[in-house]
Amino acid sequence: MPTWMLIMHNAFELLTTPGRVTMLGEVDGNRMRRIYMDGRARPEDPDLTLHGYSIGHWDGETLVIDTTAIAPQAYIATSEAVGIPNNGDMHIVERVHLVKPNVLYDDMEIAAPKVFTR
Repeated sequence: MPTWMLIMHNAFELLTTPGRVTMLGEVDGNRMRRIYMDGRARPEDPDLTLHGYSIGHWDGETLVIDTTAIAPQAYIATSEAVGIPNNGDMHIVERVHLVKPNVLYDDMEIAAPKVFTR
């Protein structure tokens, strides 16, 4: 995260269960991202992970995901060959929605003040 969501060929399956949306990677089979939908607050001192800690809510038909606690080793990349480390201060807000049948958009806002200056 965010590379997994930025690279087009990284297919995933979305599982919706009460209180959580789970993304499972289909390409390599070992990626899993949890998005907590039960109204919980962000933990005070979360463990850093490659996918971070995500809380979400529905805004109409749009899934809004707020992610922090992303490990510094998680690259900001638009390909598997090019990227920069996030330096541990990344905060991502996503707005995931269907634009037409079988077309899912993820509008992503990435804030990483130690890396991005403008």
